[in-house]
Amino acid sequence: MPHKRRIAVLTIFLSGLIAAVGTGLSGGKTPLDGLLYDLALAARASLWPPTEGAGSVAIIGIDPRSLSEPELADLPRAMFGPVWAEVLDAVIDGGADVVAFDLLFSYSANRRFPGHDSTFLRTLARHRDRIVVGRSAATLPAPPVLGALRNSSDSLGLLEIDADDDRVYRRIANQFVTRRGDVVATLAASTLGRTGLDMDEEVLLAPRAHLEDIPGYALIDVLRCARSVPGALSAAFADRMVFVGSVLPEEDRKLSPGRFLSPNKTARNVGGTDCVLDLLPVSSPGMRTVPGVYLHAAAAEAVARDRLIFEPPGWVGPTIAAIAAVTAAATGLMVAPWIAASAVFLAGATLWITEVVFLQWLYWYPASPAILSLASALVAAYLARYFLEDRRRRRIQHAFGRYLAPAIVEQLMESRESLRLGGTDQPVSVMFADLSGFTALSTKMTAEELIHLTNEYLAAIVEEIDATHGYVDKFIGDAVMAIWGAPSADPEHAYHAVRTALAIKRRIESVRREAACLGQPGFGVKIGIYSGNAVVGNVGSQNRFNYTAVGETVNIASRIEGLPGVYDCTVIIGTTTAEAVADRVFLRELDKVRVKGREEPLEIYEALAIRGDESEDQRKLVTRYGHALTLYRGGRFDVAQENWLSLADHDGPSRVMAERAGNLHARAIVKNWDGVWNMTTK
Repeated sequence: MPHKRRIAVLTIFLSGLIAAVGTGLSGGKTPLDGLLYDLALAARASLWPPTEGAGSVAIIGIDPRSLSEPELADLPRAMFGPVWAEVLDAVIDGGADVVAFDLLFSYSANRRFPGHDSTFLRTLARHRDRIVVGRSAATLPAPPVLGALRNSSDSLGLLEIDADDDRVYRRIANQFVTRRGDVVATLAASTLGRTGLDMDEEVLLAPRAHLEDIPGYALIDVLRCARSVPGALSAAFADRMVFVGSVLPEEDRKLSPGRFLSPNKTARNVGGTDCVLDLLPVSSPGMRTVPGVYLHAAAAEAVARDRLIFEPPGWVGPTIAAIAAVTAAATGLMVAPWIAASAVFLAGATLWITEVVFLQWLYWYPASPAILSLASALVAAYLARYFLEDRRRRRIQHAFGRYLAPAIVEQLMESRESLRLGGTDQPVSVMFADLSGFTALSTKMTAEELIHLTNEYLAAIVEEIDATHGYVDKFIGDAVMAIWGAPSADPEHAYHAVRTALAIKRRIESVRREAACLGQPGFGVKIGIYSGNAVVGNVGSQNRFNYTAVGETVNIASRIEGLPGVYDCTVIIGTTTAEAVADRVFLRELDKVRVKGREEPLEIYEALAIRGDESEDQRKLVTRYGHALTLYRGGRFDVAQENWLSLADHDGPSRVMAERAGNLHARAIVKNWDGVWNMTTK
């Protein structure tokens, strides 16, 4: 199996495995579940609006209006005993199944005012089988209240409920274990128990409407109806579990899963003409919290009306998460990024919509593990894809770097604009370096030996070119064409080219000396450099490109490359190059020539050393050679010959020029002499 396919298969497999294991270890839940669940409840309510209100529970609320009315305004809540007695009798006589107080009666007014709570206590005792009183984990109701209820644990319900990690109260448990190890039933569980219903270990609240749409009535209205027309209360409380608690805006507020639902309360009088019993308005419009009593009531309502939410078996979440991860990873590896991202987004939306639809069937499928698996697998796929692409990119760069300059390969990888015919006119320096002695060696060595030796020398040349960021344009047999100033601009292209030429000269001479010591053959090198503007870019056809430089600068550099063999030296540069490097390179003006294909004479120079590195002998040589060159150009060939002959024993150009001056003198060429030597060959 190809490496790329192995990586892809491994990525897909690991994505599915990690998704399944991670979902299993997390219990099929993530921190996003709560938010998505609450939003799903709101979406369900929009798609399937509730057709009926709560029918099993009702609320009697201690609201701001009740506390401000004359009957209650001057009475502390701890002194409400007589009020509760009246309300209890009227509500239970009105047919209520059970009355549950989301209140903690931890204080009896009898302690300060003997007999004040007697009526209330007698009412509790009389209806104790249909009453549940709140308690906390640490605090029980006052002893007189417990006595009236005969200390029955069935008459007590824990008021505390636990919130999820995001501080939203979605689950109501049926019992709670105190620090002492006592098992205490919650208010909802005890209330249901009074009606003969058992509550599951935990109820997941899934309201179809805003919790405050549960019918609720102000305490003051219930009290007044109890005093005026007690029978009217049956319309509100008959056959219902009645929860009594605070609905004050500043007291006992809790976030519920119905926080995104909008209340839909309308004023409605259920007491008739003789008793005003309007529904409570929303306790605090604009807030997403609800009074805690509604949470207890909602849990009891869900059990009583058999609207419990079922959750999937443990294997469902990991399985769907694994399928989602595998699908996302495969998509991310195979299609374009925007298509994959769109597909994953749609898949995630579909999973959440599935959660919404299942809630309508009282089944909660937590979609967040699968949604997160989709996103994580897509990221993993792109990391793997990036790794593969980066590896492929590096492989291509490495492979094509053997044929093209690394800078060209990088440019091609980065921009499609590089893959078009055409170029730009820019200043460059062009070098041609040709191995000398190739023809002679070809008759003495096998083809394999010759190629091996040639490659060793060419490798040395290329290393020096690369060291100054030159671009090896091409190999022409045993010659190398290199460019400085392209593809990357280089303001010092001329200096870098000449500096490289001197380094190549030293390198080749060193390699050749070592070979000679071992009795092995070696090459020399001839180098020509010219600087100027050239058109640099892609030339060729639409199907095959070649990145190169073309123009007069390249042609002249090619002609100069043949001159070192004529003048018996190694590095010759043109006028423009010499002008650019004269302050940094020690030069010798060799001659003025007219190369083939160019009418205008060209001054040529030999690069001897980087300034500061030249020897005293080189300085003397340049001075004496220059004097002879002046005589030569003045037509005094015999004197120039004598001067060059004095240098000829250790200087190739002097030997060449001495012989040439002698020939000119013998031919008596003085008339029309312009000091320019015409090259008849390349």
